[in-house]
Amino acid sequence: VTFSANVSAEYDRVQRLQMGGLLENLASMGYLTRAGIYVTQALLQSAESATSRSLLDDYRSYDARYHEPQSFFDDVESIDDSQLVPCAGWLTSGEAALCENNWWKAPTCRFKGNGSCVPCMTATVGRSAYRVAEVIDKAVAHTMPIALGVTRSVKDLHDLVAAHRTLFVFWEPDVTFLQLHPRRISFPKHNPLQWLRGDYSTDSQAEDPRIVVSSDLMMHAPDVREMLLKMK
Repeated sequence: VTFSANVSAEYDRVQRLQMGGLLENLASMGYLTRAGIYVTQALLQSAESATSRSLLDDYRSYDARYHEPQSFFDDVESIDDSQLVPCAGWLTSGEAALCENNWWKAPTCRFKGNGSCVPCMTATVGRSAYRVAEVIDKAVAHTMPIALGVTRSVKDLHDLVAAHRTLFVFWEPDVTFLQLHPRRISFPKHNPLQWLRGDYSTDSQAEDPRIVVSSDLMMHAPDVREMLLKMK
């Protein structure tokens, strides 16, 4: 379990159901996890060797007022939009009205044609489009000409990212994109108060996944509890 604000609130609610708590926050999983917008090593190297020497792992290189990051990426029209979830499936009706061919387009490229957009894709995880609010906030706040699309599965996301020059949303330390040697784009330092208000324009925060068990595990299965404590 990673203790985001929503999970922490639910955890506290469950703990109050019984004196001493129903659950035990036993230990760390032994690693940190972090999500964000990623760019492949091939794109990084291409941009760094170009005349403009753009650093595609820095959000400032995507500011459409001063740069043309779309020159390093595939045109949105070259990506088969039939492989994307219709906008009505992951946006409000008002936001979906801003879509074109299953792509949500940031204000900086919405009226300038597909060639002015940087494609960025995320996947459907469970029943939700993964971290779309964060991408939209960052695109608007930092004048990034992003066109955002959502695939139906993580496999579809991997296949499209492998076949096209595009940004994508994912998380570390998952190894799905390991062969592409991706690097997370850096943003202004994480502001927890802004995130609590639903403003995701700053960087994400590394999280410490925890092993959470029933509070009576020590009584019923002490050996299992001991094994979990030793897991890394």
